[in-house]
Amino acid sequence: MYARVTTGSYNASDLDKIEQIFNQDLVPGFKKLAGFQSFQGGFDRGANRFVAISTWDTVEHANAAQTLRPQFETIGARFDPPQNFEITTTS
Repeated sequence: MYARVTTGSYNASDLDKIEQIFNQDLVPGFKKLAGFQSFQGGFDRGANRFVAISTWDTVEHANAAQTLRPQFETIGARFDPPQNFEITTTS
């Protein structure tokens, strides 16, 4: 199993729109992709930063998640390079 961790920033005025896309488009979109297991997202409202953590069956599945990124970029979200981690320990 692999975790894909994506961080980024946004304009404070766009937060409501970004949260809406996370909930209405991103998570349902992930659920349609092969290998999807889970998603967690969060915001640091003081720093205008976000984190998206998703888990996938394979690294190839994790990389396919990037196909949903453009809709965030069109409203001003800026992404740091994503990182994929092989999960070796769980509790």
